[in-house]
This record gives sequence, C-alpha cells and structure tokens, in this order.
Amino acid sequence: MSTDLLQERYERLVTDRRSAIARDAPPDDVVSVSNEWTRVRRELDRRARRVL
Repeated sequence: MSTDLLQERYERLVTDRRSAIARDAPPDDVVSVSNEWTRVRRELDRRARRVL
C-alpha cells in the first residue's frame, strides 16, 4: 500500500476511533479500531525513519 493511501487510512481510523469512543461502542469494537490505528501509525513511522 502506498504511503499516501496509508495516510488516508490513518486519518479515517482516527475519526473512526474517536466516533467509537464517543458513541460508547462495545469495547471489542474500540479495541479493534485502536489496534488497526496503531498498526497503520507504526507503518507510517517505519517508512518515515527509512526516508531519513
């Protein structure tokens, strides 16, 4: 997946995560979104370090 697509995915996950927390979603839903958010964030960080 390209870095641009990952960035878009990250931004959607930030919104999804906040929405899930705000609407008192079941804990499993929040954890699932949070896990994906963390995975994408780490991949973006890894790619940024590789460029430096």
